[in-house]
Amino acid sequence: MTPCRIFTIIPAFGRTDAIVMADFLRQQCPQNISLHLLIVDNGNPQPLAEQFAAIAADDCRILRLEHNQGGAGAFRAGMLLALETPCDFVWLLDDDAELTPETLTGLLTEYQRLEAEGIRVGAVGSVQLGQIHRDTITSAGGQLCPITGRYQPYCEGQTFSRATFATHEVHYLAATSLLTRPEVIRHVGPFEPMFIHCDDWEWCYRVGAAGYHLFITGQSVIHHPEWESKPADWIVYYDIRNYLWSLRRHAPKALPIARLLRRLQQLFYLMHGRKKIAHLMQLGFKHADSGQLLMRDELPWRPSKHVALDAFLKSASFVTIILWHQSDVDQWQQRLRQYNLKGQVIACRSGRSFLFDLLRMAGLHLWAQFRHLVAKQAVLLLDHSCLKRYPFPFIATRRAFCRETTHGVELTLD
Repeated sequence: MTPCRIFTIIPAFGRTDAIVMADFLRQQCPQNISLHLLIVDNGNPQPLAEQFAAIAADDCRILRLEHNQGGAGAFRAGMLLALETPCDFVWLLDDDAELTPETLTGLLTEYQRLEAEGIRVGAVGSVQLGQIHRDTITSAGGQLCPITGRYQPYCEGQTFSRATFATHEVHYLAATSLLTRPEVIRHVGPFEPMFIHCDDWEWCYRVGAAGYHLFITGQSVIHHPEWESKPADWIVYYDIRNYLWSLRRHAPKALPIARLLRRLQQLFYLMHGRKKIAHLMQLGFKHADSGQLLMRDELPWRPSKHVALDAFLKSASFVTIILWHQSDVDQWQQRLRQYNLKGQVIACRSGRSFLFDLLRMAGLHLWAQFRHLVAKQAVLLLDHSCLKRYPFPFIATRRAFCRETTHGVELTLD
C-alpha cells in the first residue's frame, strides 16, 4: 500500500457521532497514511456546534455551514474544499457509519491495485452491512434499469462473506463510504445541492459518463442503519424530487415508466392512510419538473405521533402484522406470545417467486380481513418498509406503522 494523503469528509447534523468517528480513525490510521479530517458542521445549533469546534486540530478541520444543507450540500462543500487542499484521495463518509480497522485500508489497497492494472478508476466503495442484521448486505452498489429507471441493487439481502465477495464493477455506489481521487471530482464536479438522497447516484452517473469505472469491494466493510429504520415520511419528498430530476437529466427515456411506478407507490401510501406522505410525494413530482428544491425546514410537514408498543397492544384482542422480511417473522410471533395475543404475521417476501408471494399474501390478507371484521378491538401493524410495496388496502379499527431500529421497535400513528 503506497503512502498517501487522504482528505476525509464527514457531514454532521444533530448528533456527535462524527466526533467518535474522528477518534476511531486517528487510532486506526496506518503510519504511512496522512489523514486530514474535515467535519462539516451542517447548521447545527450552537451547543452542538461548540462541541465540534472544540475538537478542531491540525489533522481535523471543522467547516461550519450556517444552515442545514443536507448530506448532499455538506459533501459538496467538503469536496470543493478538498480541491483546494493537497491530497491524493478524497474519502466520503456518513457520520452514522460504523467502521472497522480494515475499512480504509481495504478501499485504498483495492483502489491502488486496480489502477496498477491500468484501469481508469473513478471510485471504490465499501460493502454496507446492516446494524440490526449485521451479516446482511444492505448496499453493494448496483445499476439503473435504462427502461424503467428502477434501481437494481447488487447482492442486497444476501449474507456477506469476505472470502467469496470479489471486487467487481458497478454503476453506482453509496456515499456512506466512498473513496475517489480529487482529479475525478475536478473533472465531473462535486455533488449537486440536492439536500439528501440520489446525490451519490447522480454523481456516479456523471463519473461513469466521463469514462471512469466504479467498483465495490468486500475487502472494506461498514455497518450502517438499515433504510427501514430511518424516517419514511419527510424523506419521500427528496426520493421523488431528486430521483425524477436526475432521470430527466441523465436517462430521460426511462422517465415515463419511472413516474408511473412512483405514482403507484403514492397510491399505496394513500391506501394505507399515509395522506401526509402522499402529499409530500405530490410536491416532489411538481418540483422534479420545475427544478425547485425545498430545504428540510421548508417542507409542509409535521411529525407524526409516536406511541409505545405496550400502550398500543394493551387493549388489542387480535393483531395483524405485515412485514417485509421473512426473517423478522419469528421475532414478532415471539412478541405476540409475550403479550398473550392472538394474531397473524404476514411477510411480503418469502424468498420464492414474486407470483408465489403475491398469491400467498392475497390469501393471508383475505383471512386477516375476515378476522378484523369479526374480532373486537383488532389492530393492524404495518412495517414502514411495506408502505410503498403492500398492494392491498386494509380494514382496521386501529392501525400503526412500525420500524425496527437499533433501540427497539418504533410505532407511529398518522
